[in-house]
Formats: sequence, structure tokens, C-alpha cells
Amino acid sequence: MEKKKFAVIGGGWSGIYGLKYLLEEQLDARLYEREPNLGGVWLYKDAPGSVYQSTHVTSSKTFLHPSDFPMAKEIPHFPKHDQVLAHLNSYADQYMG
Repeated sequence: MEKKKFAVIGGGWSGIYGLKYLLEEQLDARLYEREPNLGGVWLYKDAPGSVYQSTHVTSSKTFLHPSDFPMAKEIPHFPKHDQVLAHLNSYADQYMG
């Protein structure tokens, strides 16, 4: 029987989570992102539709981080977008290599 293939569109939190769980089930999955880097809305670009350089989250990191990969104690409770982006990339590195 041919193994089904899965495409995950977008490299933000939802895409990263989706890919992680598909890979954990040993499914043939690939993530597609139009930008050269992961990040979704957290990836700053000097273009319309991007976060501002001054963007901070509006919910505490307590609720923002993945339950299996908490944010470091040094990160403030309301991190800046680049701190969220760095955490997302660390999460991807940890679980997807």
C-alpha cells in the first residue's frame, strides 16, 4: 500500500506543530513556507503585513509557549516578536532537526 503524503502549508506555530505531530506518527510530511525562514507572523519584514519592529505579544509567555518546550526564564512575560521567533526556531530545531 502506498504511503500517503502530507503537505503542511506555512512555517508559523501551527505549521510547526502540525509537522511535528505528523513526523511523530512517522508519516511522510513536508512543510512549505514561502519565506526563506520559518516564523509566520513573527518574522519581521520591511513590508506591509509584517509585525512592527516594536511588536510585543499581548498574552503572557505562560500561555504562548508550547507545553513541551517552555520559554526560558530570562524571556520577559510579554516577549518581543524576535524572542518569539527565536523560540519558534529553537522548537523546530529541537523536534525536526
